[in-house]
Amino acid sequence: MRALGGYAFALVAGSLAAWAAREHIQRRVHDIEQQARVPMVASLVAALDLEAGTPLHDELVAVRDMPQAWLPAGALLPDEAARLDGAVLRAPVKAGEALQAALLSYPEQTPALTEQLEAGQGAITLPLQELPGLSAAARPGDLVDLYVSFTHRQRQLTMPLLAGSKVLALDPADAQGGASTITLRASAREVARLVAARQEGTLTAVLRRAGAPAQGPARAFAAPSAREAGDLPALLGMPRDAAPRAAVPVLYGDRLDAPAGALPGDSEAAMP
Repeated sequence: MRALGGYAFALVAGSLAAWAAREHIQRRVHDIEQQARVPMVASLVAALDLEAGTPLHDELVAVRDMPQAWLPAGALLPDEAARLDGAVLRAPVKAGEALQAALLSYPEQTPALTEQLEAGQGAITLPLQELPGLSAAARPGDLVDLYVSFTHRQRQLTMPLLAGSKVLALDPADAQGGASTITLRASAREVARLVAARQEGTLTAVLRRAGAPAQGPARAFAAPSAREAGDLPALLGMPRDAAPRAAVPVLYGDRLDAPAGALPGDSEAAMP
């Protein structure tokens, strides 16, 4: 009986030891798994290799889970995607790298052309090939004086056309080598003068420093009349050619003589 009790005690003690060992092992495994588990955070990353100066949009950005310890300071999270609107990269970013606030720049947005026009003003676009030497120097916001050279009454004249016209936009040449264009602010009458000048003369542009006062008083131009349309001298305010004076008849006694300057035979034909 005593031997049976010893076996029972040994069995119970062995079971307790086995259970304690198993619990210890499971606890250690759990601790090791917890230590190996890395907290992940969703972050905005570059979907492909991006160069500096690239404007960001949805197709260039992706959301990836990244280890929290790997995230750089200022990394953008998905709920901060609105910060990408209008943003441009300051530096290149490799595909999969987190986008950071420090890498974003926000260039000044140019207002629409219609927002730069005052009441009664319009915008006209010209090929820069008609204004040689201006494309390399002009910038939006600059002021430009335009002159036109043309032939009038068998004389070569150069007249001011536009004074202090603001450059609204300057488009570069396209990939096919087409001429770039410049967009100028002008009134309705100035547009008519410019269209007529392009048809009848040669244009010359002179840059004026932004903010420099215009020469002479500023004038508000109305739209051209039907008589002036297409008439460059009239649009430029030049005097018209004098109409020939009508011949004056001369009375001698009871008969009407020929007008002054008429041929000798004309007076007889005019008599009844």
